[in-house]
Amino acid sequence: MVKDTLDSDAHLRLTCRKKGTDGKQLELKKIELGPFGYVVADISCLNKLIDLRLIVLTEVYLKLTELREEIKECIEGIVKSACIEESAKGGLHWPLGDSARNSFKVVTSMHYNVTTIVAESWNVKFQRANRAEFETSSGRVTNEVNVKLKKITKHLRDQRPWEEDKIMNILEDILKWFWTEL
Repeated sequence: MVKDTLDSDAHLRLTCRKKGTDGKQLELKKIELGPFGYVVADISCLNKLIDLRLIVLTEVYLKLTELREEIKECIEGIVKSACIEESAKGGLHWPLGDSARNSFKVVTSMHYNVTTIVAESWNVKFQRANRAEFETSSGRVTNEVNVKLKKITKHLRDQRPWEEDKIMNILEDILKWFWTEL
């Protein structure tokens, strides 16, 4: 996550992948503005020893060509100077002074190992997330499950009116699957 220090609301999530034969360099894959969360609900499932967090959010993807040249150079410079180091918190580190360019600075680094299950109406990602939060000098490794509900996403993109019963049925179906499989 990169923050613009001149605009406290501007957070860019840079998604990169390993590049090169040695796998020690990063290549910028996509840039997201936000994400913007609309609903957050924490659910404790005591009999399952699982806590769930339901988040409804939107993401705005930006193209490098849409950015001003100086912003593009800053972002590319931050990505190019990153060093992949699996043992470091967040899986990445930057040489001293290279985690910031002009008004942009790295505030969070995340490295994921992901396994994805694809179904007709949803995707499930099982991921081991290694995070480093530079502003608080903290880090953590977590096991996470992210579910993308394709039918609900399509429903929202098509800007159809909310059909609460249908959406609740989709959510109930996915939760039933989790209860039986996990």
